[in-house]
Amino acid sequence: MIKYIDNFLNKITMYKVVLYGLQILTVISIILGFANVISYSGLSLLSSALVLTVVCYSSNYLLARIFNVQENAESSSITAFILFFVLGPISSLSDIKIFILVGILAMASKYVLAIGKKHVFNPVAVSVFIAGVFGSGVAYWWIGTSVLLIPTAILGFLILRKIKRFQMFASFIVSAVISIAIVSFNQDFNILESLKLAFLSGPLLFFGAIMFTEPFTTPPKKNLQIIYGLIVGVLYG
Repeated sequence: MIKYIDNFLNKITMYKVVLYGLQILTVISIILGFANVISYSGLSLLSSALVLTVVCYSSNYLLARIFNVQENAESSSITAFILFFVLGPISSLSDIKIFILVGILAMASKYVLAIGKKHVFNPVAVSVFIAGVFGSGVAYWWIGTSVLLIPTAILGFLILRKIKRFQMFASFIVSAVISIAIVSFNQDFNILESLKLAFLSGPLLFFGAIMFTEPFTTPPKKNLQIIYGLIVGVLYG
């Protein structure tokens, strides 16, 4: 089974593994929305995906021309789909304005916050952080449901297998679990319940396997990756 998976992964690029996986996860989410399985309507989810895709693609195209660099359409699409999962779905016209702003900020960070034409911060994290500073705290894990846990875990496994970041991911998970347990104990929360919520209702797997492991913004060496995972895991918890 692993051999067939590796053969498939070796035939496509890292960008395509992430992009196709996020597209499938998005389609599943929208279908579940129309089927009333999750709390958000399929129409609001579809609208969110379309707005972010158009905004990220068009702003990335314009910025590439302004900075005179080669555009990466796959990268802009990946950013759009990740934003889709960390921004609360569109429910009003004001939400559309926020989506447009966050999408533009994410694309701009790839060009402005860059060294040697490579971005040094995760564009989704940068855009959501800036929006939050100015009072648009819209980021949360809205697909935190057990129904989407398995598809998310499968996508995370494929990405980790492709980019070979299992050790960094493992150090992050272990550190985050210990950190969550300690915080729960200090706050007199049920530790097992807190860990259950972290995996089923929180973005632990999605963040750890898909956002955190982005090759361009992580250390190049294995030992540094493990240390990096431990530090981020503590902060996450």
